[in-house]
Amino acid sequence: MVPLLVVSVIVLAYIVAGYPLLLRLLVAIRGPRRVQQAEITPPISFVISAYNEADVIRAKLENALALEYPADRREVVVVSDCSDDGTDDIVREFAARGVRLIRQEQRRGKTAGLNHTLPLLTGEIVVFSDANAMYDADALRKLVRNFADPEVGYVTGEARYLLSGQAAADAGERAYWGYEMELKRLETQIGSMVGGDGAIYAIRHQLWRTLPEDAINDFLNPLQIVEAGWRGIYEPEAVCYEATSGGFNSEYKRRVRIVSRSWRAVFQASGVLNPFRVGLFSWCLVSHKVLRWNTGLFAAVAGAAGLALLVQAVTHWALPTLGAIATAALAAGLTRGGRRIVSMTAYFWVINVASVVGVAKGTFGRVSGVWSTPREHSTRPSGPLVPVGPMFLIGGMFFAALVLIAANALGIRAARVAFWGALAALVYVYALYPLLLSGLRLVARRPIRIVDAEPDVCVFIAANDEARVIEAKLNNSLALDYPAEKLQIVVAS
Repeated sequence: MVPLLVVSVIVLAYIVAGYPLLLRLLVAIRGPRRVQQAEITPPISFVISAYNEADVIRAKLENALALEYPADRREVVVVSDCSDDGTDDIVREFAARGVRLIRQEQRRGKTAGLNHTLPLLTGEIVVFSDANAMYDADALRKLVRNFADPEVGYVTGEARYLLSGQAAADAGERAYWGYEMELKRLETQIGSMVGGDGAIYAIRHQLWRTLPEDAINDFLNPLQIVEAGWRGIYEPEAVCYEATSGGFNSEYKRRVRIVSRSWRAVFQASGVLNPFRVGLFSWCLVSHKVLRWNTGLFAAVAGAAGLALLVQAVTHWALPTLGAIATAALAAGLTRGGRRIVSMTAYFWVINVASVVGVAKGTFGRVSGVWSTPREHSTRPSGPLVPVGPMFLIGGMFFAALVLIAANALGIRAARVAFWGALAALVYVYALYPLLLSGLRLVARRPIRIVDAEPDVCVFIAANDEARVIEAKLNNSLALDYPAEKLQIVVAS
C-alpha cells in the first residue's frame, strides 16, 4: 500500500503545486513573454449565447450597450437556443438600439448556434459572452488591445464570481477559479494559456472553424487556434462578474458536461499534443487539463491506501491514532477554519469525481451540446428520499452491536469500550452531526414556500412576574408591521 500511496501523492502534488511552481521557475529563468498592446478599435461582434435567460437578459443587454466602445464599430447579437421563457421577446425590445436576435427554432445547443451565427457577423474580432456575465465598462477595450500583437489569436478575460453566495460550493468555486487565474497568467508568460472562458473571450473572426455540435466551443476553438500557430493569452484587466452555480449538485452536472466535451476536444485537435509543433503548450495542456481531469483517480487510490494504513495504525497504536482522529473531527466541526477546510474538501471531491465521470463519458458515451442554465428553477423532492430518523436508530443499534461483538472478539475490557464509546458519542454530537446535517442539506433540502399572506395572527405572551419587561414587550408587539385588525395580543399571566 505504501508505494501506491507515495506515487498517488506525488502525482497529486505535481498537479496541484508542482506544475505552478515549474511555471514560475520557467518565467524566472526565461523572463515573461511579452504581448504587444495598443489602443485599437477594430469592428467587433459581441455574441451572447442564451437559453431561457429571461431573468438576466435585459440587464445583460443594458450592460453590453453601455460598454466603452464606439457604437458604430460594434454589433451586439443574441443567439437564442429555442428559448421558451420570454427571453426572445425581451431581446426584440432592443432591436431599435441595434441588437440582433438569431433564434434556433430547434434546441441544438450553443455550438450549433455559433456555427450558424459566425458566418453572418461583420466584426474583425468576435467576443463571446454568457447572458449572466456582466462586464466592466472598459472590458472590451482591454480585450481588444491585445490583438495589436500579430501573433495573438484569442484573448480570455477574467471572470470573477460574486460574493453573495454562502454555499460551500460557492466558496470552493471561487477558490478554484482564483487558482485557475494564476495558472492562466503564468501560462501566458511562457507562451499560450490553455482554453478560453465562455463568459469573456475573443478571437480573430478569420480563425473560427465550424465545430461538431457536441463540441465545447470555448475549449476546442482555442486549441485549434494554437494548433494553427497563434498565441492564446490571458488579459486580467478585462473583467466580468457572474454568480457561481450555487450548489454541489449543479456544479457536479456542469463539471461532467464540460469535462466530457473538453476531453474529446483534445483529440479533435490532436496537434496540440505534439511538442514539436506547439512547444511547451503541449506540456501545459497535459498538466493543466489532462492530468487534472484524472485527479479523482489518483485521489481515490491515495485515499484507499491511506485508509488501509490508518486501519493498521489503529490496530497498533489505538490510543494516539483515535485521539488524533477525534481531535481533528472536533476541530473540523467546531472551528470556522475547520468547517471551511471540510467545505473545500467536499468541493474538491465533487469536481474530481465529476471530472472522472466526464472523462469516462467523453471516452465511451454520448455527449450533448445542449445545456441548462443553473438559474432555471429545479424541482426538488418535498423531503428526504429515506426516513432519516428510523435509519439513524437502526444504524445506531447495528453499530453498537458491532462494537460489542468486536470488543468481545478482541478481548477488550469493558472500561476501554466505555471510554472510546463515550468519546465517539461526543465526537458525533458536536462534530459529525452538524457535518451530516450540512451534507443532507445539499442533497435533500426542503425549500420553504414564501408567499405574501396576511392570516389572523395571535401573539401569545407567557408571563410570570415580568413587571420589568412586560411594558416594553407590549409596545414592541403593538408596533409590529402587521394589520391591526388581524393581530390579536394575549398575555397569559
